Amino acid sequence: MLSIKACRHSLGKYAKDLDDSEIEAIRDLMYQLAFVMVEDYLNKCSKVVPIMAERNTNEK
Repeated sequence: MLSIKACRHSLGKYAKDLDDSEIEAIRDLMYQLAFVMVEDYLNKCSKVVPIMAERNTNEK
């Protein structure tokens, strides 16, 4: 997990007026968003049919 200092650096000028608890809340939200995006991506990838498998069924 990123430290508060690393989060401040990543947020740049937006973090200038925020205190540590606000930075921590933003960090937690970023991790939640990343988790949801990865889960969504993995769910979509599991439904994709490989091209070779699709061709083999069409050729029969």
